[in-house]
Amino acid sequence: MQTGIPTIALELSQRVGSVAVSNESGAMVSKKIDVGRKENDDLMPTIAKLCNEISVTPKSIKLVALSIGPGGFTGLRTSVAIAKMIALASGAKIVAVESAITAVFSSAPKHDAYFVLSGVKQESFWLSKVIRCENRWTCASGLSSSAEFQKRLSEVDGVYGDSFAPSIILKFCKENTTPFYSIAPKASSLLALGTHYYYAGSFTDPADLVPMYPREPEAIRLWKKKHGSDKTT
Repeated sequence: MQTGIPTIALELSQRVGSVAVSNESGAMVSKKIDVGRKENDDLMPTIAKLCNEISVTPKSIKLVALSIGPGGFTGLRTSVAIAKMIALASGAKIVAVESAITAVFSSAPKHDAYFVLSGVKQESFWLSKVIRCENRWTCASGLSSSAEFQKRLSEVDGVYGDSFAPSIILKFCKENTTPFYSIAPKASSLLALGTHYYYAGSFTDPADLVPMYPREPEAIRLWKKKHGSDKTT
């Protein structure tokens, strides 16, 4: 019989994220959190408070589930750093879940195939096709365009996106009577996914854990540009 696993779930891919913690008895607590607030970073205090509420100690943590992206640069980078730190300190396993899967799973979907749009930049965006097969969610993704989206829209039963979704995408969905849902991933749902992968033995080595970005982050691109120019002068 499966018992509870002391777990921390970090869903920080969006501007408003959340953290969830569970213990050996299966009790779970969660809280929303603003991501990337430099003037008032309450992420670590929130994790500590939630752990204290259900008597989870740092060394007792067996699993860290995190939303790996695509999503906000700061939130993903923070999640990766915390996951590696906990794994190093407690020996916890790491389960990295693509953010598109968490977004769909969090809404208790009735169907088996969805598109998730993220990383919109001008005419392109990251398009993830999330599919449920034999009670397991999988994801295939890559950069896409409005034209490709229109051609493939019949493949899915719904589309998820945020406020940056291009108006043409909304138009295509309306014309095709395909529901468009707002992305609202939950750490509690991520925790459930992480537990499922844990029992399936599907883990990520801390050394291999990196955020998933649709494109090179702008901050890194600018740093490389500056660094390169400095080397040539």
